[in-house]
Amino acid sequence: MPDMIFPSNEKPLSGDRIFFSTVYIMPANIITRGLFTRLKCRKVFFFVDASFGTCMASDKMPQLISPSDIFQKAEPLPQKLSQHATMQIAKESVFRTQTNGWQRIISNENIIFQEGQFASAGIVYLLRDERLIETYSGNTADTGTIFNLMFAKND
Repeated sequence: MPDMIFPSNEKPLSGDRIFFSTVYIMPANIITRGLFTRLKCRKVFFFVDASFGTCMASDKMPQLISPSDIFQKAEPLPQKLSQHATMQIAKESVFRTQTNGWQRIISNENIIFQEGQFASAGIVYLLRDERLIETYSGNTADTGTIFNLMFAKND
C-alpha cells in the first residue's frame, strides 16, 4: 500500500473487495498562445492511473491522506503503464482538443512537465455488486473492466 492515498468519498461496506492502484501525479505548465491573444501560462496537475490509463486534470492538488486501517487490506492492481507512458497519456489529453494545420496559427498550446516534482499516490477501488467504484471521484465501471485489467497483457 502506498504511503499516501487520495481521499475516499465512498466508504467500503461489508462484503466489498478493496483494491488500490498507483496514480502518477505530474505537475505541468500549459502555455497557450494565439494570434489574437496574449501568452498565458497556467499550472495544472495531471493524475494518471497506472493500471487503467485514465487521466484527470486539476488546477489544484488534492490533499492526500494516510491510508486508514480499512484500506491496509487492499489488494494491488497490476500496474500496466510506466511513468513515461503516463506522461504521454497526459499530453494526449491536452492535445486531443487542439486544432491542427493552419488553425494552429490562431491558437496553440504547449505543455511543460515539471519532472523533478513528480510523485505517486494510491487510489482505492471497491468491487461491489458487480460494479467497480473509484472512491475518489465516485466513477463506476462494470466488473468486466477489472477482468480485462487482470488478464490483459502489459503494453
